[in-house]
Amino acid sequence: VRAFFMKLPNEYFVIESCADFKKTSLCETDKTDYLKNFTTVEDLKNGYLEAGGDGAQSAMKMAIFRRQNGNYLVGLNVFGEAQDSYKFLEFADGKWQDISLEIIPEYSSTNIYELPRNGTTIQVFAKKIIEQGKDFEVSEKGEKLYDLKWTGGEFSIQK
Repeated sequence: VRAFFMKLPNEYFVIESCADFKKTSLCETDKTDYLKNFTTVEDLKNGYLEAGGDGAQSAMKMAIFRRQNGNYLVGLNVFGEAQDSYKFLEFADGKWQDISLEIIPEYSSTNIYELPRNGTTIQVFAKKIIEQGKDFEVSEKGEKLYDLKWTGGEFSIQK
């Protein structure tokens, strides 16, 4: 899971000290430092990584799902003071692609997807907006909508 994090492009998770750099090689040390300073959970057996942040630096949660074709699906939750986003990315042939709409039934940016540390079932909740401004949003978990069960390399809705 650490190797996937190290390959993750800035468009999906920005290390604030790297925000202005275009070359990922310049940021590799910063990513290593970020993990060293902010990792709260690194569960290699279950393919799960969680790291915090501070004022400007967002936090993240990452869970890895293995697909039947040998590729990996990476569930990524990036959150901070002004944002909370959920993406499902595929890393194949050395490239990252956001496949959230393709792989997640009824995917919506207005939902909260609780990435599992144990098991492969994602709990899905409505996002309850507490406060919203021009360039920020504060939200919390609302009512539970359903579970997404990972079986045979794909997710299905379980109500």
